[in-house]
Amino acid sequence: MTKEELKKVKCLNSKKGRKEQRKFAVGGVRLLEEALKHKFLPKMLLYASVVLSERGQTLIKAFKKLKVTVNELSLREIEAVSDTKSSQGILAVFDTPGQDLTKLYKPYYRRLLWCDEITDPGNLGTLARSALAFEFDMLLVSAKSIELYSPKVVRSSAGALFKLPAVIVSYEELENFKGKRKARLIAAQASANKSMTELPLSSNNPIILAIGSEAAGLSERVLKLSDAVVSIAHSSKAESLNAAVAGSIIMKQIYDRDKNQK
Repeated sequence: MTKEELKKVKCLNSKKGRKEQRKFAVGGVRLLEEALKHKFLPKMLLYASVVLSERGQTLIKAFKKLKVTVNELSLREIEAVSDTKSSQGILAVFDTPGQDLTKLYKPYYRRLLWCDEITDPGNLGTLARSALAFEFDMLLVSAKSIELYSPKVVRSSAGALFKLPAVIVSYEELENFKGKRKARLIAAQASANKSMTELPLSSNNPIILAIGSEAAGLSERVLKLSDAVVSIAHSSKAESLNAAVAGSIIMKQIYDRDKNQK
């Protein structure tokens, strides 16, 4: 690879670079195994054979068979373009998926997760991971949330973002979508009048579970759109629950409820 090409890859470590190139880069054997599993193929794969494990070598062979461009670098070069010190000798560059709600949404989707101004990458990634685990069909993210495909979010999702359709949505789009699809919005709040046991019964209409940031909670615009408000009862010894933990518990409850009603 030329110095200019390597420079472009390194630029993907910044939000500006990812936005300009409409690409993102992540490394690590386990994460790229998930990409392969979900057939989310990179545009380019970079590796340093001197530190590559057997699993990494297997990945290289698999991606080559799928006609992915593969380039070997020196250890120094791959460390220079990676966003972490421990790159495991393998890095992939992906196109950022399209961000059109009307194109990504499918009529058979029934469970959607709305992340309202979630600014912590670990929380957003964990929520995506739980959404996939509990069979939510789509991830909707407000524009003021942390960047959806930043390396930290992708890593925190443990590869869930390679499978789960995800899109940045404005409040206007959320309201229009809710009305058009006759969706019900369930707002999760720390202090709510309804308990977990009072989740609305499942129906043919899609539901949107809204999770807000730990600092500010859900915005007033989302609360006004809500059809139900739920909270998680817990000991007074703890002030509140982490946003990702709370969201995961509610998603599990919805998953179990729908499973039992089938």
